[in-house]
Amino acid sequence: MRNKKSFKVLITATIVSGVMLVAIIIAGYMIIRQNQQNNVAETARNKLRGVMLSAQQTTKRSVVSKLGFTVHYDNALFSASAHEATAKSNSDTYNANTYKDDELKVSRGYNLVEVGFKKSDPGLSGKSKLANSVIRPYLSVHTSRKRDYFDRSTMPEQYKDTSKYSDLDLMASVKVKQFQENDPNDECKVSDITISGKKFKLVDSTRKSRFSQTEQIIGHRYSYMTVQNGRPYWLEMTVYSAVPENDKAEIESLIASVSFQKPDENLLTRADDADSTPAIKLAAQSSSSSSSKGVDDKDITNIPYEIDDSSLINVVARNQIATVRVGAYRCADVRYTAENGAQLNLTGLCVRGIGSGSIVSSDGYIATNGHVTDIRTAGLFDNGIQDSMVDGYLSFLVRAGYLTQSEANQLLARAESGDGEAASTLLSFINRVPNSNITISNDQSSYIIQTSNDPIRWDANGWVATKTNLMAKKIDSEVETNDRAFNRNSKKTDVAILKADGEFPAVELGDINNLHEGSQITALGFPWIVDKGLDTTNATTVPTATQGQVDGIESDAGGHTLFSMSAKIASGNSGGPAFDDSGRQVGINTYGSGGDNCEDSGSKNNCFGSGLARDIKDLKAMARKNNIRLSSDGELTKLWKDGLEEFSHGQYSRAATYFEKLNSKYPNNYLVSRMLQISQNTADNYVEERSPEPAPSEEYKGDPNDVEAYRAYIKKEAANALGKKPNKPVIIAVIVIGSITGIAFTAGICLIIYFAVRRKPALAPSQSPPQPPFPPQNWPPRY
Repeated sequence: MRNKKSFKVLITATIVSGVMLVAIIIAGYMIIRQNQQNNVAETARNKLRGVMLSAQQTTKRSVVSKLGFTVHYDNALFSASAHEATAKSNSDTYNANTYKDDELKVSRGYNLVEVGFKKSDPGLSGKSKLANSVIRPYLSVHTSRKRDYFDRSTMPEQYKDTSKYSDLDLMASVKVKQFQENDPNDECKVSDITISGKKFKLVDSTRKSRFSQTEQIIGHRYSYMTVQNGRPYWLEMTVYSAVPENDKAEIESLIASVSFQKPDENLLTRADDADSTPAIKLAAQSSSSSSSKGVDDKDITNIPYEIDDSSLINVVARNQIATVRVGAYRCADVRYTAENGAQLNLTGLCVRGIGSGSIVSSDGYIATNGHVTDIRTAGLFDNGIQDSMVDGYLSFLVRAGYLTQSEANQLLARAESGDGEAASTLLSFINRVPNSNITISNDQSSYIIQTSNDPIRWDANGWVATKTNLMAKKIDSEVETNDRAFNRNSKKTDVAILKADGEFPAVELGDINNLHEGSQITALGFPWIVDKGLDTTNATTVPTATQGQVDGIESDAGGHTLFSMSAKIASGNSGGPAFDDSGRQVGINTYGSGGDNCEDSGSKNNCFGSGLARDIKDLKAMARKNNIRLSSDGELTKLWKDGLEEFSHGQYSRAATYFEKLNSKYPNNYLVSRMLQISQNTADNYVEERSPEPAPSEEYKGDPNDVEAYRAYIKKEAANALGKKPNKPVIIAVIVIGSITGIAFTAGICLIIYFAVRRKPALAPSQSPPQPPFPPQNWPPRY
């Protein structure tokens, strides 16, 4: 009885081990198969990344100061220089070595770094010499070498109480005094703000000049002060009234990207050797003792963005084909009437501009911003005034009582000699004319859409139409054309719809119902900084992708929803699409969020340097208003989506079938032709061989003298390039457990057979096997 019970247990254990063995074999197969599929998918993603992001590169540079800060900028748009104070520099005499360009790749004890726009037109053509003389803003980042900069023992008694005067309060007091001593007419406003999660004090000094017994605002000086790692830092810029509205946002983006690290203590100096004295002592002296000496030197004149793998396919690849560049041209006659009745008639003010957009319906409807299609009237003057119009403009300023003839002549002479401040001041007087006194006539516009990588061109006859650069017409737009910049008090949506003839791949529209702070957002568009827009010398131009998160959701004065995002957008991105993580367009990129929108509460993580997008429902409402049915269900859209799906799974032959058909119906598109070429020349389930020593994917931004940090960087880059490897511990565990289970199962079978044989009763020697009964004699029967 006991043997029977043990035998049953043995059979049960063998069955269980057999089931386990089968399960382990299946699991092992799935793991190996998954690793193979991962390798295939990784190869497909790498190929997609090469196609989608090959031209989405900016020449990023970083200037690393051993005094505790790093300035990041794009060398395609900006140039930089830096000062390193020498041992001869002190509070009475400033002495420094100057470095620029490739010299800045070496980390030094830079006490001053300046970054400014390269001398180039910002993408709007037709400027006069006067307009081109305007000083564009530049960023100055500087610090003090003094070890005990905030030593309160040397300060007046009232400043020794740190509960009443923080280090930032002291810095702000010094800066206000400096501004007021430089120009008593300046008005200073001090506020607390937060930029990229760091606390700053902002001193905004409004610069004014007096002309004809009246004051004229000519610009603002901004000083952003922060204390990081116990060290003081100043980030400063001056913005004149006549500069392009996007210039300030570009510099603010630089400020937002400045990072801080611990300074090299060996470079800090004693009080008597420093190039500055304690903060509050500075406030009691003249501004000539400022630690920012040398800041006013006016001689200062691509890796792929980080996109996660899922977004690369579902968002970028899916929608880049439907992201377009929009070219707009406006020409008008403008009459300005001063309050005293003086008039200025400017005939043929013409200007070209660029923006971005998205094809939102397969039959050729394009979504963009109203301020892209309807160039502002202020832009007409700032960028359209010609040299032949300057004399008439100066005469108007005198007749309007804005300037005396002597003041006008002096400002013009200074501007013609290269004084950018004088040029800015002259052009800013047009802002005195009330918007209600500006009359527009003979207003004409034209539009062109770039659907592939052939750049938009302009010649003497206007826009140059090609097979992929198509003329478009405006269906509707809503924008305040008299606003000089983004106006939260506007009740208009700043949305426009254009129409191009033909069939196109289109984006799929979504909504913001599921968006919240922290939701991922991907922005596509054509920022000017990448290719110089209308002034490009590139043979090809393609969209750029940036990615970030939703920072907040708000409304404008008209009740229209906007959302701020950490995804960076710049001049030229306006009108481009913003996508959620599912690849649906949920917004229209509208502005780079600027410092004018900062709140004193400091509750926002990013004061500026991020993006602002409009809710896509404003576009849907405009489409309904114009009886337009938006649909992305066209054949071309489906072919593109299906081809990408097969491509992403390594089924290149199937993908080639879709891309080939799409190429025949939508020819001359760089994405389609490139994807077709790769698909036709790649075997199904192909896996790329990985290089054991890949080159770094981006420029090293750390201290070149830190060998260990550089080795860690190379190791990290190599790991990233090699990608995720199969999980060896899991595979080994499966093999070991499978082997043990297999052995147990085999042993169980053997034991079962063994015991089964043993359980058969053996015959006794004297016994004979039983015999069948002897058949009867009459068998078989006879008939």
